[in-house]
Amino acid sequence: MLYGASAVAMLGLSGMMLYKSKGNAKSMRPLIESCILSIDQGTTSSRVLVIDHNLKVLDVAQREHKQISAKPGWVEHDVEEIYANVAACLNEVCERNGLSS
Repeated sequence: MLYGASAVAMLGLSGMMLYKSKGNAKSMRPLIESCILSIDQGTTSSRVLVIDHNLKVLDVAQREHKQISAKPGWVEHDVEEIYANVAACLNEVCERNGLSS
């Protein structure tokens, strides 16, 4: 499932173990053996999706960004705002799902 017609960067985490903590390091157990974090950079927002090996979307985080209209018919974006939004979305899905690498 893809959202919109925007470019999507697929970052495969195959081979990495993602863990969910049960309070201490000895009780950590595998949560997902492999998944995909998809960064969907659209015209009006940034999204990060967590996708399992069956291509089921497990979670989504989204942040909108400013639309800068320098002249009619043109739209510009602040690259630092987009970077911060993507980082925030990544942190959000990882925290919400107890993911770490």
